[in-house]
Amino acid sequence: MAQIVRESNKAKLLITCFLVFLLVLSGGCVFRSSPVNNTPESNRTNYDLQFFPPEIREDILNHAKKYSVNVSYWGFDPLNNEINLYDTGTLNDSVLKELRQVKIGPYTIHVMNDTEILHSQDDVYNQLSQLRKNPKYQINQISMAPYSLNPPTRSSVELWCYDYTPENKQLNYAVIKGWVIVVIVPSPMAKDNWTPDLVYRC
Repeated sequence: MAQIVRESNKAKLLITCFLVFLLVLSGGCVFRSSPVNNTPESNRTNYDLQFFPPEIREDILNHAKKYSVNVSYWGFDPLNNEINLYDTGTLNDSVLKELRQVKIGPYTIHVMNDTEILHSQDDVYNQLSQLRKNPKYQINQISMAPYSLNPPTRSSVELWCYDYTPENKQLNYAVIKGWVIVVIVPSPMAKDNWTPDLVYRC
């Protein structure tokens, strides 16, 4: 009887070891289930779409699919009522011409390449300087840096603000003439060391 119990325990041990081996081999996939549309790509798309007005998000997504241009290359420009599209150099001339005539809701599409974005630096700076005069935006410093390291390759503007307001929150991650706006409010301790009226441009 004791031998039968030992044999039974050996069999259980072998089965357990085999199951653990299969689990390790499959990387735990046996117990994983992925929700529909929860891929890194769809998560990134949903993240990028949140910076557009809700009423045009579906249209942006449809146009991005139609022209095979990732949503992360599109941006909303609330100051100029435009939708910026970063030209990566992969679109042919006929597609670019077609895109320049498209309107999504009340917004026109402005296709821009690296050269145009750099040339628009003064224009963007002047627009933000005007906003800086308005106390509702609470803008302390403007820092412009061409060619962000974050994909897609775009130039960026840091708006250092005294505090968040509805007005400056609306600018956060807006894309003005190809420049991505990032609103930054430092911690209270960092605010004590600010130099007033500092403007930095590359």
